[in-house]
Order: sequence, then C-alpha cells, then structure tokens
Amino acid sequence: MSDIGQQIIAEVRKIASGNYAFVYPHIDCLYRDKVGTASCLLGRALDNLGLLPDDTSGLENRSIGNLLDTLQISVDKSERSWLIAVQVAQDGRFPSPALFESELGRASWGRAVEIADERVPL
Repeated sequence: MSDIGQQIIAEVRKIASGNYAFVYPHIDCLYRDKVGTASCLLGRALDNLGLLPDDTSGLENRSIGNLLDTLQISVDKSERSWLIAVQVAQDGRFPSPALFESELGRASWGRAVEIADERVPL
C-alpha cells in the first residue's frame, strides 16, 4: 500500500461518511464545478489533500485512474481499483442497477464506498 493512496482513501471515506445519502447530481464527473469548487467525491478528497489543481479544465470527464496518472500520483493497483470502483458507483456505471438506491441510477457516496469495499478488498 502507498502512503498517498491510503491518505486519499481515508479522505474519501471521511467525506462519504459525513454525506452518506448524497447522490452526485451531475451527468459527468466533474472534479471541480463551473465556479471552481471541488465537486465529485474524488475531487473533494483530492482537493482536501491539496492534490487537485485549481484549474481542472483539461482534466474533467477523465477517469480517476487517468487523472492520477496525469497528476503523477502513484498509488498501488488495489488502491487504484478501489478508487475506480467508488467513481463507477458514484456515476452509476456498474451493470447492476439493483446496487443503487437513487432514481438517477447512481449510488450515494456512502453506498459507493460500500460497493468499492465489497468489490475490491484492500
């Protein structure tokens, strides 16, 4: 496990636990919204840790794996897989809609973390 990967995961868990029922409302995953505020769960975690650039205009709509590569943030394979699982659940891209409790077909932030925990043991 990498130190930075564990810090990011811990921050994702912290944010999700405080916003368990929040369902991300945007169709596309935006790391920052139009006014520059950290937006999605992973964007908020990276921002809280000082890892998300102020200008993300060229980084939006990228997977977390691609974003980490672009920002040269090295996490291990299981950490990367866990973060991807969180993003996929948040964005409603898992094949089973039964996993989601929102009418948008997306997992709440708390449920996204649970799904990642179920699918990717750390």
